[in-house]
Amino acid sequence: MEKNYTIDIIDGVTTIRYAEKPSMRDIQAAIDDAARINQRGKRLWNFSKGGLNLTSTQIQGLADYAKTKFSPPSRVAIVASEDLAFGLSRMYEAFRAQQNVDIEIFRTEEDAHKWFKKDRV
Repeated sequence: MEKNYTIDIIDGVTTIRYAEKPSMRDIQAAIDDAARINQRGKRLWNFSKGGLNLTSTQIQGLADYAKTKFSPPSRVAIVASEDLAFGLSRMYEAFRAQQNVDIEIFRTEEDAHKWFKKDRV
């Protein structure tokens, strides 16, 4: 099965980009792959191609799943250019709340990289 995402490390940031709108399974698979690469540190999730369309229950499930895979300290940037994806990402941010895990939502990857450069993990 062909993956709907790529994972690269750019300037110390594990960057996950989706080719098209991901399913919950796509995101879980990317969480698994990203955790094998780096369990803590900086991660950027880019949903700007295709957006995001999951239920609030699925978003909460992904947040809970990510908590089991990644360890603090972490800084997580989510890029969501579409309004629906941006709102769902805000829900994820609330569900994913955890000590020593900073999460911010951005409209562009450029803004996310600027945020990463401001502070260090």
